[in-house]
Amino acid sequence: MPLSQLSSTTAYSLATLDRDHEGNTPLIVAAQMGNAAAVLQHLQEAGCVNRHGMAAIHYAAERGYSAIVEMLVPAEARKVVPAYRFSTATWRNVSALMIAASRGHISVIKLLAPKEGGIQTLSLQTALMRAAIDGQAAAVRELRDLEGTIFDVKGETALMQAARYGRAECVRLLLSKERTLKDLNGWSALVHASYGGHAGSAAILAPYEMEKYGRMALAQTARGTGQLTEEMRQALRA
Repeated sequence: MPLSQLSSTTAYSLATLDRDHEGNTPLIVAAQMGNAAAVLQHLQEAGCVNRHGMAAIHYAAERGYSAIVEMLVPAEARKVVPAYRFSTATWRNVSALMIAASRGHISVIKLLAPKEGGIQTLSLQTALMRAAIDGQAAAVRELRDLEGTIFDVKGETALMQAARYGRAECVRLLLSKERTLKDLNGWSALVHASYGGHAGSAAILAPYEMEKYGRMALAQTARGTGQLTEEMRQALRA
């Protein structure tokens, strides 16, 4: 049977394979180690996951092993991890593309985007949002046309999240796609930047959003205290 046609039933029938204490199959271990030859030898195991719900493709994406990701795409693309811990939070139903985006592995992103672009977590987050949160500007540039203007369960966009975390370069990259949008609380990216005290991001957004959202941005500075540092005052031209 071609690997691309390997069904989930066939994959899980391999559960009797030798596994380590974490439930890793030889294929998963090979992917973790970046051993392409061993991956090729164990491709028939594709589709199996370990005790953490991670498949071989997730580890290869995490570690930037693009050659291995390419081998695994036919059988394991679009598989999601039930729970994956990123730098800021645990996301649920996470794709390999999201993992690669968080690490800035551009060669892996290029391989996965055609297959996994647009996948959202249980909270409707995307790979672009993950790249924006983690300040992976090159990944944002790669994904913005594919996933720009998607909203999560809070009505937030990647631009809003980049602004909240003070990722100024990502804010600049996402302006053309997502400026002036607002979340379910009525906050724009400028308000998120102001709330987080990120004057650099606020200064980028102010020319586009200050007229409409300036009063709210001023009220939410310094995590809602309304206190203005001189740097933020200059950014908001207050």
